[in-house]
Amino acid sequence: MHTLRLLVITCCLGATLIHAADEHPGQTFKTDAVTLYYETLGSAPGTPLVVANGGPGFDHSWGGYLVMAYAARYPQHIRRLLIVDSGAPKLSDTIFLFKDVFPEGVAREDAAEFASQMGDKAARIKSLREYFSMLFYSPEKRDVALAKLTDVDENVAVNEAITHDLERFDLNPELPKYSFPAIVMTGRYDINVAAAVAYRIHKAIPGSQFAVFDQSGHLPFYEEPAKFLQTVESFLK
Repeated sequence: MHTLRLLVITCCLGATLIHAADEHPGQTFKTDAVTLYYETLGSAPGTPLVVANGGPGFDHSWGGYLVMAYAARYPQHIRRLLIVDSGAPKLSDTIFLFKDVFPEGVAREDAAEFASQMGDKAARIKSLREYFSMLFYSPEKRDVALAKLTDVDENVAVNEAITHDLERFDLNPELPKYSFPAIVMTGRYDINVAAAVAYRIHKAIPGSQFAVFDQSGHLPFYEEPAKFLQTVESFLK
């Protein structure tokens, strides 16, 4: 059986922000329809911990939605499920707080968006830096992360296509069927996915745990790593 751990924007966005180069080059394998990329860290025996990254076309929060869908389709493959700052089970129900909390940041982001849509990569990076700057609770950790963000690999066409397709799906009826242990984790000050979304996911999954990181935004594993690791280890034990 496999553990499916979902770090929504998760560790992959953290890696984008924190590491200038990929320190763990991965491998690929082909299915009938697609080629999948993966990285393996560690070689200890036992149940593997699978981390689903964000996206689509980008390291962002839909990884949570992906693993909730996988858990609904293949519950026999799940031993324990961790959901971290995930988008809503019906993606369009996700609560964004950017305009309410950072109106000036959104204005600057919008100002760069036209040139970005016209293919200006510098404008795109400027727009994304504005977006990233709104994901943190700690200004100090935000500045350290942004200082290391020099480039962003993004596929806008993939993002738009999959986001549009996801409008067909609603996972809300599936969550009450989960019968494996689950924990739903969120940063208290997550502007990208309001904590209320995580709480609703928690209430929908029978017997699930709920963990809040009070000094984190969208990236609790980066802003509160010790508490995050302690929470994860306690749940997996």
